Amino acid sequence: MTVFFEGVPSTYTTNDVQELFAQFGTVKSTFLVTRRTGQSLCFGEVTFLSLREARQAVMVLNGKEILGKVVKASIANTDHDPERAS
Repeated sequence: MTVFFEGVPSTYTTNDVQELFAQFGTVKSTFLVTRRTGQSLCFGEVTFLSLREARQAVMVLNGKEILGKVVKASIANTDHDPERAS
C-alpha cells in the first residue's frame, strides 16, 4: 500500500524518508522527488508491505511538524489494489 507525502524538510534524503516511515512497518520502496541537482522537492511516496502499516504511518505523520515543516501524508488512491478493500 502506497502513502503519498509532502512537506518533509528539504534537507531530507531518500534514506531519511525511509527511516522516518520504517518505524511503522516494512517499507518496500521509497521515492523522494528531487531536482536534477539532487535537491529534494519535499514530496514523494512510500510503499508499505500492508495497508495496516500505511494507515498507521498516515495517522501519526499527517500534520506532524519536522524541522519547522508540516508533513502531509495520505493513502494513495489505488482502486486497482485488492489490499485497499480490506
